[in-house]
Amino acid sequence: SFTYPAYNNGWTFTANPTGEIEMNDKKYNYLFWEGSDAKFIASQNEIDGITVNADTLLNFLENGLATMGFNSKEAQDFITFWYPQMIKNEMNNIRFIFNDECNAFARINVSPKPENIYRMSMIWNQCTVENTQKLNLQKFPVIKRSGLTIIEWGGVEIDEFEFSSSSK
Repeated sequence: SFTYPAYNNGWTFTANPTGEIEMNDKKYNYLFWEGSDAKFIASQNEIDGITVNADTLLNFLENGLATMGFNSKEAQDFITFWYPQMIKNEMNNIRFIFNDECNAFARINVSPKPENIYRMSMIWNQCTVENTQKLNLQKFPVIKRSGLTIIEWGGVEIDEFEFSSSSK
């Protein structure tokens, strides 16, 4: 629904070793896209995740992103985007999806092919003690940063997690 800079059937740019992106005589720190989450939400029926209280949310995000291998700038960008929205809730259910799960709802094609692509999206919803589901503690894959590496992160707030029929 929104891209910056304009997508125009694709982005053609030069990525510098510093991570800076050059396109149309302008420099960017990252590319931004926002899309419909209907397919995304429909695909989420897993029970891995965690319930996080507001008083431990910042620590959870800092530690979780560090465990995944986010550098300080990436973690700061992620936290300053999502934390102000999430801290309004007393509790949040949080589930992360990675790589292949992200590919199921949003394709990525980069040329030349990078050595590593790391995609992460956070699915979260407000919850209370009364509507909290028991979630299996989720393990995080770690970013590999050899050669050309693409890092993509995002997220979506949903009304509630949908659990598979085998979950309790």
